Amino acid sequence: MIRSILMALGIFLLILGGESLLVDKVVVTSSRNVARVKASEKLPQSPIQKAGFQSQNYYQEDAKQEAALKRSYQTREWMPWSLLAAGVITVLYSYSLSKS
Repeated sequence: MIRSILMALGIFLLILGGESLLVDKVVVTSSRNVARVKASEKLPQSPIQKAGFQSQNYYQEDAKQEAALKRSYQTREWMPWSLLAAGVITVLYSYSLSKS
């Protein structure tokens, strides 16, 4: 049982290290933001909003909310190779364990 867990952990580290070699930055948007945009598209708009007479505060608040719902993750230089090395070592160690 411990062998399969270590093998899965090692393969996960190898995949994560390979991904971090290819991707430098990931931006994650919350699903609440998507739901809010879809809900606002379905709601009927007043004639004033259709004409574009929205206050500047509305746009500033909307931009602040949108920025708060986005998170970005950036990999460091040492991460890809360290994850790959840890994955290889874990997989090789799991092969050396006895089958039980």
